[in-house]
Amino acid sequence: MNKYLYFYYCWFYENSLIFILFLCGFTLRLFSINQTLWIDEVLLTEWIRRGTWFQEQIPIFIGHITTFLSQGEHREFWLKLPYLLAGSSMILIPQYVFKDKRLVFCVSAFIAFFPLFVFWSGVARPYMMASLLVALSFTKWNKGYVFNFLSLLVTPFALLGFNFIQFFKNRKRTEILWLTFFIIVGVALFRLRPDSDREFFNPQFLTNVRRLWCIPITVGIFYIGGLVQFLLDRKLEIRIEE
Repeated sequence: MNKYLYFYYCWFYENSLIFILFLCGFTLRLFSINQTLWIDEVLLTEWIRRGTWFQEQIPIFIGHITTFLSQGEHREFWLKLPYLLAGSSMILIPQYVFKDKRLVFCVSAFIAFFPLFVFWSGVARPYMMASLLVALSFTKWNKGYVFNFLSLLVTPFALLGFNFIQFFKNRKRTEILWLTFFIIVGVALFRLRPDSDREFFNPQFLTNVRRLWCIPITVGIFYIGGLVQFLLDRKLEIRIEE
């Protein structure tokens, strides 16, 4: 058997349940993708088309591509597709963060079927894409905090989902400087919004705007998962010592 085919066979055999969850979550999200665009999606698309939106750099780049593709039929599909793929891909991330298979399944299942995640994965807004990058920031691939930086380029509200523990756990001055840099960049990006006079840092605004909840809920899931993994590892160590 070809070694690449063997690799994919082994991966699918070991992660078949997660792959099934991914297919279920993707299908569930796919049902809502052809719904009519709502006002925020139309405004964002129009601002990108006119070149008057400068804040969310990655969605702007994606928006230019999807706006071109959506000139004909199935306009809503092309505008929403990148965010559906981002929301669906997040189902696969826990297997690269946690070691316990049962924990991976539980976290992936929550991501796959949680109503807020399902809804915002089918909307042409950046919050599930930011949530995906927040989830990736918990993986070993987050060298140089690359996913933290990219999440800010998706939306500065990604600050709500920063894994602050990773910046303080080693108590290194460099990591504190990185965190300070990201906070400054995030606040500066808010000033690029056409509606920057709004009170974005008002606690009431952050509480009432449910689309923002995706990001802190994501980081909360991985915090809880990390705690459960720690307790499972500790339990295993005690068993070995006995």
